[in-house]
Amino acid sequence: MPSTDRHLRRYLQPTGLECHDYAQWVLPIRGDLQLEIGGLGGRVDLLQGAFVAPGETHDMGARGDNCCLIIDCHAGVLDDDTLEHLY
Repeated sequence: MPSTDRHLRRYLQPTGLECHDYAQWVLPIRGDLQLEIGGLGGRVDLLQGAFVAPGETHDMGARGDNCCLIIDCHAGVLDDDTLEHLY
C-alpha cells in the first residue's frame, strides 16, 4: 500500500545536497526557505511550496525563524502521469 510520511522541520543551516528515491513536497508554514533543486535556485514561503521529484538532487536552508511541513510520497502514491505533470 502506498504511503506518505509527514514531518515538521526547521532549517538552521543548509542541508547539503541530498537525493532520495521518493517524491517530496516542501510547504513552509512559517518563514521562508531557500532551495536548490536540480541545480536551479529559488525561494518558497507561505504562498508557494516546492515539489522535489524522486531522484532529484536538492539542498535547503533558511535564515531566521522557519518551519516547514515536509511530505514524503513513497513509490505508488503518485502515478507516472501525475509525476510527469509536476516536473
